[in-house]
Amino acid sequence: MQVPRAGPTRNSAISPTTTRKKKKQRKRNATGLRTMGLLSLPPELLIRILCLLPLRALSSSLLTHSTLHTLIRTSTLLQYHLSTQLHGVHDNALSAHSTHARLAQLRGRERGWARLDYDFERRVRVGHEASGIYDLTGGVYVLGDRGRRGFFFCRLPGREADEVKWESVCLQSDVIDLGLAVYEHDLAAVVTTTPQSSTPPSHLIEIALLKLSTGRAHPHARTPRVFVTESRWARPAVGIEIVGDVLALITTHYQNPFLPEDDFYIFDWKQGTLRMHLRAPNNSYAGLLFLTPALLLVPNNMSNCLEYWDLAPYLTSPTSTSTSTPTPTPTPTTPRPSLSLSLPPLSQSHTISGITCRCEPNPSAGPMPFSPLPFHAAPEEAIAIFNIRVVGLDGPGLGLGGAGLGGAMAMGMGMGTTFTMFVKRGALVRVWEGRGEVAVGAGLNASESGSGSGGGGESLDSRLVEGGLAPSPTPALPPLPLPPPPTPTIQWESWGPPITRWLNADVLSSRWITKTAGARAVVMVENVGAVVVMDFGGGGGAEEGKGKGRKEGEGEGEGETKGKGKGKGKEKGKRRERTPGPGTHPHPHPNPNPNPKPKKPKLHLWTETSPLAIVHPAFTARVESGLPYTARMLARAERRYEGVLMDEERVVGLVTDDTGSRIREIVVHHVGPVDDGSDDGSDEEDEESDGSSSSSSSSSGSGSGTEEGEKDDESSGMSTDAGAGIVVGAIANTNTNTGVNADVDADVDADVDAEIREREDDDAEGSEDAENLEDVEM
Repeated sequence: MQVPRAGPTRNSAISPTTTRKKKKQRKRNATGLRTMGLLSLPPELLIRILCLLPLRALSSSLLTHSTLHTLIRTSTLLQYHLSTQLHGVHDNALSAHSTHARLAQLRGRERGWARLDYDFERRVRVGHEASGIYDLTGGVYVLGDRGRRGFFFCRLPGREADEVKWESVCLQSDVIDLGLAVYEHDLAAVVTTTPQSSTPPSHLIEIALLKLSTGRAHPHARTPRVFVTESRWARPAVGIEIVGDVLALITTHYQNPFLPEDDFYIFDWKQGTLRMHLRAPNNSYAGLLFLTPALLLVPNNMSNCLEYWDLAPYLTSPTSTSTSTPTPTPTPTTPRPSLSLSLPPLSQSHTISGITCRCEPNPSAGPMPFSPLPFHAAPEEAIAIFNIRVVGLDGPGLGLGGAGLGGAMAMGMGMGTTFTMFVKRGALVRVWEGRGEVAVGAGLNASESGSGSGGGGESLDSRLVEGGLAPSPTPALPPLPLPPPPTPTIQWESWGPPITRWLNADVLSSRWITKTAGARAVVMVENVGAVVVMDFGGGGGAEEGKGKGRKEGEGEGEGETKGKGKGKGKEKGKRRERTPGPGTHPHPHPNPNPNPKPKKPKLHLWTETSPLAIVHPAFTARVESGLPYTARMLARAERRYEGVLMDEERVVGLVTDDTGSRIREIVVHHVGPVDDGSDDGSDEEDEESDGSSSSSSSSSGSGSGTEEGEKDDESSGMSTDAGAGIVVGAIANTNTNTGVNADVDADVDADVDAEIREREDDDAEGSEDAENLEDVEM
């Protein structure tokens, strides 16, 4: 009988090697996903996971493992994901463009804006008698018709071969103004006025909801015409914006001597319902802009502040249908702003006559089904522009003989000074989100809300009576059980100086407000005719200024580039030798190219990072502002314009008649080059191969900018330094400011790709991330 072998017991001896192996195996089984699972995933899944990371986390992933580093550098999808965040754009998921085409077009467009490289120009004649109605959004330029029974529009070209033609939309009523939501809804909301045969005479104010591409009633609107009001006055001034289903409308009669009240409406345009209605004293409101789909910012002229209006309570409250006859159901409680930001305090002798504002593009409440573009500027990174007109109450410039504010308003406010304030939409949203933190500090004051526009507490009514015009009676409101709490107000010093940039706009063309697109704005210095593009993206140009070298010693035979940022160093004697050609060096042979490419004007670039202070009698103290930006200007303007506009792809110059009152021609400068997606991928290979030499590319250059901009263009009518100095002085307000630090680079190299992509942060971690991103983008 065989005796079975005894198995191991609790007291059996186990070798130390076996114990270590078992422990290691148990640990491997327990932590398998953490030790090897991520990198063992297929590259397609890894790419999708990495595309969910924000910019800083993705740049940190470059340092974790060689596999991730290689994957990020070689994946077109990850490169595009990085580029969209670097350049502040959102991908359009509904676009038919391939990822490679999107990446090439984005890089090409950003290089075009960095060089102000207009890849083509198109002159478009205006064949009709235009009125003062205009708009530029969604690649569509709108001009009103002098007959007031419709409007004209054209779709601006995105390629040189695109045809441009004017289309007309006719209505049965007189057009007051309109608002557009082209990419989101293909919508034109036209505010109209129709006289009524009644006693006393009245006018019916309505909104016609049209599909822009057809000119017919919009299919998503329950009613094609939305009733607004029946008014004694025929033609109010209008401010209108549309986001999602929300249409915000302001009507005001700021030049009416009877001082009728302003009206502020919120509509659901698809349902044709009125969500909110507020009446305010004359000339309180004029413009508005959306910060989010449910948050409005409305400048208040009388209170000298910016009001936050949270629309969420009104969008969920009971509604009233707004048709052609009914009286809207009153809002259950009197609408009030949720928060106010005070503007710089005004002196007793000055007041605000009006504030116009614009921020393009609007935040979207959904996809962009009517957009042909592969990407759009990120709304949160968009720059908002506020044109603030300040007048003296009894100054000699008004010529009112003591008529004061009332007379000034009746006469259109007369002479005055216009100031332009720039601020990012995202910064205003962050102020709103952090209002609870400010509330516990010294910056928030609830007792001074709505105390008037001047430095003192004098009421508006008393100043109107002194001016000789009494205010119109205000309809009685139903009594409230308790007085509403005052609107919390954050004082200017607590929010404004670090996130805004102020300019004295008297020397700038400020007649047209459509001057911003994304993080860029365009301004024109009137006495010089220079067109300047200001870029507030990527920290407003501060990072570019750190990485950009300033050239010195021009014309001495030895170029010296001093790098202000990491990695640039100091290089001497690396200026490119010019190829001999006509007008440069004597050459015994004729020019082999009978049709040479036109000489490109020299590019001027300067970065403003220092806080500036405007000193003006209109304000009780210096108005400081420190939002950084980078400005670009071509040395020679091909022609003089009456004004300039811009969108995401173009700068549009306006040519008027001899009186300057009618637009006769628009000149479209398309910024490119734009890639149509037909390249073979060589662009991406070139980008990677240039990465190792990024530290010296800004001084040596590889393009034609330095070559073509080596000498001043004598036909420009001004020397390079003199012309640049005039413009820098105008933009930076050197006549009224202190602490100006505008560096003019009079000889910018053509290869500014490293400048675009170098987004250093002030802290050490940000600088380290930027170094890694240079390799990725190059």
